[in-house]
Amino acid sequence: MYLAVAQAHLGSATAATNEWQRALEIADTPEKALALAKYAEQTSVNDIADAAYSITIKMMPKNRGAYDGRLRLAMQAGHTSQAQSIAATIAQLWPDDAEARNQDAYLQLLLGVSDDAAKSARGTANCMPLGCSSAPRSATLSQEPVAFSRCQNAEIVSHRNSGTTRNRRRTARPAGRARGNSGG
Repeated sequence: MYLAVAQAHLGSATAATNEWQRALEIADTPEKALALAKYAEQTSVNDIADAAYSITIKMMPKNRGAYDGRLRLAMQAGHTSQAQSIAATIAQLWPDDAEARNQDAYLQLLLGVSDDAAKSARGTANCMPLGCSSAPRSATLSQEPVAFSRCQNAEIVSHRNSGTTRNRRRTARPAGRARGNSGG
Protein backbone atom coordinates (compact mmCIF):
# COMPACT_ATOMS: atom_id res chain seq x y z
CA MET A 1 0.00 0.00 0.00
CA TYR A 2 2.71 2.44 0.99
CA LEU A 3 4.76 1.56 -2.08
CA ALA A 4 1.74 2.31 -4.26
CA VAL A 5 1.35 5.75 -2.72
CA ALA A 6 5.09 6.40 -3.02
CA GLN A 7 5.06 5.37 -6.69
CA ALA A 8 2.10 7.66 -7.32
CA HIS A 9 3.96 10.57 -5.70
CA LEU A 10 6.96 9.84 -7.90
CA GLY A 11 4.71 10.03 -10.94
CA SER A 12 4.90 6.39 -11.96
CA ALA A 13 1.26 5.50 -12.53
CA THR A 14 1.99 2.01 -13.86
CA ALA A 15 4.15 1.08 -10.87
CA ALA A 16 1.51 2.49 -8.49
CA THR A 17 -1.21 0.42 -10.17
CA ASN A 18 0.96 -2.70 -9.92
CA GLU A 19 1.56 -2.08 -6.21
CA TRP A 20 -2.17 -1.62 -5.54
CA GLN A 21 -2.91 -4.86 -7.42
CA ARG A 22 -0.24 -6.65 -5.38
CA ALA A 23 -1.84 -5.31 -2.19
CA LEU A 24 -5.23 -6.65 -3.33
CA GLU A 25 -3.71 -10.09 -3.96
CA ILE A 26 -2.08 -10.14 -0.52
CA ALA A 27 -5.32 -9.18 1.29
CA ASP A 28 -6.28 -12.74 2.15
CA THR A 29 -8.22 -12.03 5.36
CA PRO A 30 -11.22 -9.77 5.93
CA GLU A 31 -9.19 -7.59 8.29
CA LYS A 32 -6.44 -7.04 5.72
CA ALA A 33 -8.94 -6.36 2.94
CA LEU A 34 -10.85 -3.87 5.09
CA ALA A 35 -7.65 -2.10 6.13
CA LEU A 36 -6.60 -1.90 2.48
CA ALA A 37 -10.02 -0.55 1.51
CA LYS A 38 -9.94 2.16 4.16
CA TYR A 39 -6.39 3.20 3.25
CA ALA A 40 -7.18 3.24 -0.47
CA GLU A 41 -10.27 5.34 0.22
CA GLN A 42 -8.22 7.78 2.32
CA THR A 43 -5.71 8.16 -0.50
CA SER A 44 -8.53 8.62 -3.07
CA VAL A 45 -7.83 5.41 -4.99
CA ASN A 46 -11.52 4.58 -5.12
CA ASP A 47 -11.39 1.69 -7.61
CA ILE A 48 -9.00 -0.23 -5.35
CA ALA A 49 -11.05 0.70 -2.28
CA ASP A 50 -14.21 -0.63 -3.94
CA ALA A 51 -12.44 -3.85 -4.94
CA ALA A 52 -11.09 -4.31 -1.41
CA TYR A 53 -14.54 -3.69 0.11
CA SER A 54 -15.93 -6.28 -2.33
CA ILE A 55 -13.28 -8.79 -1.26
CA THR A 56 -14.21 -8.14 2.38
CA ILE A 57 -17.88 -8.75 1.60
CA LYS A 58 -17.05 -12.04 -0.17
CA MET A 59 -15.10 -13.22 2.87
CA MET A 60 -17.54 -11.84 5.48
CA PRO A 61 -21.00 -11.33 3.94
CA LYS A 62 -22.35 -9.62 7.09
CA ASN A 63 -19.59 -7.00 7.47
CA ARG A 64 -21.56 -3.75 7.67
CA GLY A 65 -18.48 -1.53 7.37
CA ALA A 66 -17.66 -2.95 3.95
CA TYR A 67 -21.20 -2.34 2.69
CA ASP A 68 -21.15 1.20 4.07
CA GLY A 69 -17.82 1.84 2.36
CA ARG A 70 -19.09 0.60 -1.01
CA LEU A 71 -22.23 2.73 -0.63
CA ARG A 72 -20.17 5.79 0.26
CA LEU A 73 -17.89 5.28 -2.76
CA ALA A 74 -20.83 4.80 -5.14
CA MET A 75 -22.54 7.94 -3.84
CA GLN A 76 -19.33 9.99 -4.14
CA ALA A 77 -18.83 8.81 -7.71
CA GLY A 78 -22.44 9.63 -8.61
CA HIS A 79 -23.32 6.02 -9.48
CA THR A 80 -26.91 6.20 -8.26
CA SER A 81 -28.05 2.81 -9.59
CA GLN A 82 -25.07 1.03 -8.03
CA ALA A 83 -25.62 2.91 -4.76
CA GLN A 84 -29.30 1.94 -4.78
CA SER A 85 -28.51 -1.75 -5.26
CA ILE A 86 -26.00 -1.61 -2.39
CA ALA A 87 -28.53 0.24 -0.20
CA ALA A 88 -31.17 -2.37 -1.07
CA THR A 89 -28.77 -5.14 -0.04
CA ILE A 90 -28.04 -3.35 3.24
CA ALA A 91 -31.77 -2.90 3.91
CA GLN A 92 -32.32 -6.58 3.14
CA LEU A 93 -29.50 -7.81 5.40
CA TRP A 94 -30.38 -5.42 8.26
CA PRO A 95 -34.19 -5.01 8.06
CA ASP A 96 -34.40 -3.26 11.46
CA ASP A 97 -32.17 -0.41 10.29
CA ALA A 98 -34.52 2.48 9.48
CA GLU A 99 -31.69 4.61 8.09
CA ALA A 100 -30.78 1.90 5.56
CA ARG A 101 -34.41 1.55 4.46
CA ASN A 102 -34.71 5.32 4.16
CA GLN A 103 -31.51 5.53 2.08
CA ASP A 104 -32.80 2.78 -0.21
CA ALA A 105 -36.16 4.54 -0.63
CA TYR A 106 -34.43 7.86 -1.36
CA LEU A 107 -32.21 6.33 -4.03
CA GLN A 108 -35.20 4.54 -5.57
CA LEU A 109 -37.01 7.86 -5.80
CA LEU A 110 -33.97 9.42 -7.47
CA LEU A 111 -34.00 6.62 -10.03
CA GLY A 112 -37.74 7.00 -10.62
CA VAL A 113 -38.82 3.70 -9.08
CA SER A 114 -41.53 5.54 -7.18
CA ASP A 115 -44.03 2.76 -6.37
CA ASP A 116 -41.64 0.63 -4.33
CA ALA A 117 -39.98 3.69 -2.83
CA ALA A 118 -43.28 5.20 -1.74
CA LYS A 119 -44.24 1.96 0.02
CA SER A 120 -40.86 1.81 1.68
CA ALA A 121 -41.05 5.47 2.69
CA ARG A 122 -44.46 4.90 4.25
CA GLY A 123 -43.05 1.95 6.18
CA THR A 124 -40.12 4.05 7.38
CA ALA A 125 -42.41 6.91 8.37
CA ASN A 126 -44.33 4.58 10.67
CA CYS A 127 -41.41 4.78 13.07
CA MET A 128 -41.39 7.66 15.51
CA PRO A 129 -38.70 10.40 15.18
CA LEU A 130 -35.07 9.48 15.90
CA GLY A 131 -35.64 5.90 14.76
CA CYS A 132 -37.23 4.57 17.95
CA SER A 133 -38.27 1.05 17.07
CA SER A 134 -40.09 0.55 20.38
CA ALA A 135 -42.38 3.55 19.83
CA PRO A 136 -46.01 3.02 18.81
CA ARG A 137 -46.36 2.83 15.05
CA SER A 138 -49.32 5.16 14.54
CA ALA A 139 -47.74 7.87 12.37
CA THR A 140 -48.27 7.91 8.65
CA LEU A 141 -46.41 9.56 5.82
CA SER A 142 -49.09 12.26 5.54
CA GLN A 143 -48.60 13.17 9.22
CA GLU A 144 -44.85 13.65 8.90
CA PRO A 145 -44.94 17.25 7.53
CA VAL A 146 -47.15 18.28 10.46
CA ALA A 147 -44.65 16.88 12.94
CA PHE A 148 -41.84 18.63 11.08
CA SER A 149 -43.66 21.96 11.16
CA ARG A 150 -44.19 21.50 14.90
CA CYS A 151 -40.46 20.95 15.31
CA GLN A 152 -39.72 24.06 13.28
CA ASN A 153 -42.14 26.14 15.37
CA ALA A 154 -40.66 24.75 18.58
CA GLU A 155 -37.20 25.71 17.41
CA ILE A 156 -38.32 29.23 16.54
CA VAL A 157 -40.08 29.55 19.89
CA SER A 158 -36.99 28.33 21.72
CA HIS A 159 -34.90 30.97 19.94
CA ARG A 160 -37.39 33.62 20.96
CA ASN A 161 -37.45 32.29 24.51
CA SER A 162 -33.68 32.24 24.75
CA GLY A 163 -33.64 35.93 23.78
CA THR A 164 -36.24 36.74 26.42
CA THR A 165 -34.38 34.68 28.98
CA ARG A 166 -31.24 36.67 28.28
CA ASN A 167 -33.17 39.92 28.70
CA ARG A 168 -34.63 38.70 31.98
CA ARG A 169 -31.20 37.77 33.26
CA ARG A 170 -29.95 41.25 32.51
CA THR A 171 -32.81 42.92 34.35
CA ALA A 172 -32.99 40.50 37.29
CA ARG A 173 -29.89 41.71 39.15
CA PRO A 174 -29.99 42.07 42.91
CA ALA A 175 -30.74 45.57 44.12
CA GLY A 176 -27.70 47.71 44.79
CA ARG A 177 -25.43 46.14 42.16
CA ALA A 178 -24.67 48.45 39.30
CA ARG A 179 -23.78 47.25 35.85
CA GLY A 180 -20.05 46.69 35.46
CA ASN A 181 -19.29 46.41 39.17
CA SER A 182 -17.92 43.09 40.27
CA GLY A 183 -19.60 43.46 43.64
CA GLY A 184 -16.52 43.10 45.70
